[in-house]
Amino acid sequence: MEEEDYEVEDDFDYWDDYDDYDCCIDGVSDTMLPKIDTLAADYKWDGVAWRLMQKSLSYLEGPISFAIATRRTENDPWGNPDGRIDIHHRHHQPCYGELRKYKKTHGDEATRDESKPTDLHFPFPSGLPIALAVSTKELEPKVLDFAKFIFSPDSPWASAFKEVYFFDDGYILNDLRVDPTILVNAINMVRSGVAPTFLLAKENGLTDHEAISFAMTFSVSGNWVGGAGSQGYYMPSMGRLDFGRLYLKQPRNDLSNGRLFSDREDYNREMLECPFEIEDAPQYYSEVISMLSKYNEPMPPIEETLAKWKDFCAQKTEEHLGYLVKKEAA
Repeated sequence: MEEEDYEVEDDFDYWDDYDDYDCCIDGVSDTMLPKIDTLAADYKWDGVAWRLMQKSLSYLEGPISFAIATRRTENDPWGNPDGRIDIHHRHHQPCYGELRKYKKTHGDEATRDESKPTDLHFPFPSGLPIALAVSTKELEPKVLDFAKFIFSPDSPWASAFKEVYFFDDGYILNDLRVDPTILVNAINMVRSGVAPTFLLAKENGLTDHEAISFAMTFSVSGNWVGGAGSQGYYMPSMGRLDFGRLYLKQPRNDLSNGRLFSDREDYNREMLECPFEIEDAPQYYSEVISMLSKYNEPMPPIEETLAKWKDFCAQKTEEHLGYLVKKEAA
C-alpha cells in the first residue's frame, strides 16, 4: 500500500507535531530525560513521539482505553520511512484483548490459537511495540495510587515492566521487552476492584505482601469497602493463590512461549489468571472461607479478619515457599 493511502484512525490533531522535532518535551522532568534518551538510542524513540504519548492519555475515552506506539520495520505493510513511530488509540474497550493478535485477523502471525472475541473491532497494529499508554482518568483517583504499587520495584509484578511514568490521566510503560501475559495481568489488576481492599489493608498496618494477598483473596468475597469490582479472568480463584510466588515477586514464566511483547508475542488469554496460581500445593478454599461470616450473617470486623490474615499469610507463605524449593530441586 502506498504511503499516501495510509488512513489515520481518528481525527486527533497531533500529526503536524511529527515535523516539529525542536519542540520542548512537556511535563517531563529532567531526571526522566536520560532514561528517555537511552530508549531513543535503542528504538529510535524521540521526544516528539514521547510527548504525543502523553497527549494520548488526555485524549483517550472510556474506563478501558489505551494507546500503543509501534515502530515500523522493513516488513511493515505501510513501508518504513526512517523507522517511523505510529501511535494507535483504542477507546471504550470491553477489555485489553486488542493488545494481541488473533488467527482471524493475523493468520499464522498470531502465536496462539485462541479465538477472537466478537466485541473486539480493531486488529493489533503492525510494527514493533515500543510503548503503551494506559488511561485511568475515568477510574477513582485511588486506583492510580494502587497502580503505582503494581508498577513499583516492590510489587510482585515487577517483572511486568522496565520503565513506567505516572501522570494525572494514567501511566506510560516505556519499554515493552517484557512477558506479555504478566504485563496484561498487571494492567488488569489495576482496575480489578482489588485497589480499595488493598488500600484498606495498608491503612490497617499490613505489609505490602500481606495486603496484596488479602486483597486478591477478598476483594470480591469481602464487602468491607462497600462492594468491589469483578475479578474477571485475571486472578486465581479463591484458595489457589501462590503466596510463595507472590512473596518472591516471581510469577510463572511459562505462559508466553518465553518470548516478549516487544517481539509481538501474544499474551496467553487462557492462562491470564495464572501468573500467581499454585501448581504443586494443595488448595485451601475451606480455610479462607472460615474467616468470613456464615450465610446471612454480618461480616466480621475488618480488624478481626486482618489479625487472622497476618498469621494465615505467614503460614501459607512458608508452606508455598517450601513447595517451590522442592519443585526447583526436582
